[in-house]
Parts: sequence; C-alpha cells; structure tokens
Amino acid sequence: MIDFSLVPFRDNGFITEFDGSVLHSQTQLQLTYKLTGNLEKLHWPEANTEQVRELNLWEDTCFELFLSIPDKKHYYEFNFSPSGNWHSFSFSDYRKDRRVSSEIQLISSNVIKDAKTASVTVCVEHLFPDRVRYLELGVCAILHRHPAEHHYYALGHGKEKPDFHLRDHHTIDMTLEEIETHHDL
Repeated sequence: MIDFSLVPFRDNGFITEFDGSVLHSQTQLQLTYKLTGNLEKLHWPEANTEQVRELNLWEDTCFELFLSIPDKKHYYEFNFSPSGNWHSFSFSDYRKDRRVSSEIQLISSNVIKDAKTASVTVCVEHLFPDRVRYLELGVCAILHRHPAEHHYYALGHGKEKPDFHLRDHHTIDMTLEEIETHHDL
C-alpha cells in the first residue's frame, strides 16, 4: 500500500486533511481518498443507480487519477464522480490527441460521507501489457463548493494555475512487482 497526501492549490480553510492510499493487485488499482473538514457546503453529485461514462465530470466534485509509464510520453486520465459516473482518456503527449480509453475501466466505487468526513474508494482495472513493471501516478481532486467555487487538490502544483496533466506532479512511483498485492480487491 502507498499512502499519499493531497495539497490545495490555494488554501481554502474548509478542508483540514486530505489523504489516501493506493493498493495494487495484478491488473487492478484501488484508490481511497479521505477528506476531513467542514464539508457541509461541498457539493456532492447525487448517486446514480448505474455507473456510466460521462464527460466533463471535472465541472463538479471529481476525483482523478493519472497513470503513465516512465520515459513514455503517452498517459491516461481516469475521472470519477461521487455520483458513480466516470470516464477515462488517453493522451499521446501533454494534453494532445485525447481519446476515450478502454485501457482503464471502473470496477466498483463506494462513497461514505457526513458533515465532517468523507471517504471515496474507487477500484479500477488497467489493461497494460504484462511487460509494464513501473507506473507513475498523479492523484488529484476538484472539490466544488457552493455557489460556484472550485478547489484543486493534488500531490503538488505549479505556481500559476492548477494543471493535473503536468507530469512533474505525477509523483507516486509504483513498482508493480514490489507492491504488496491484494488478490481480493
């Protein structure tokens, strides 16, 4: 298991702690995001009975994962809404040639929240070739607070604006053969 902490692009005073963990099992990744703070004004999209692909999830509260292979320009983006909807894309290089990705699929999700804490767990399947032994991960989130505020959280940020696509901030290095495996994700 790899633990992480997300930091805000700008301090907002309502999230006091934002951390989580990543587990790997064969072709699956399980991400758990944990938020603590004053969550009452945070907007959570209503849960859907079916989990479907949906564009523009980042316009509301959304959790994101970026996956890349070291020394390769292409990378993948996975977006997950607390509603259960999701989407995944691949890019040939920094923000270039975006296309829908079939290499990353949602398997399951779970959201537990109250006024002070929230836990979001997402399990995804990645279909990388067996020869891939190393991944770089960028874990991030956009929190939508009423009336129309967006707050950006990531492992790190640039100075001018939040940009989750910057590979400099994909700072979780995962050696797949060395990660503690969990076969029952």
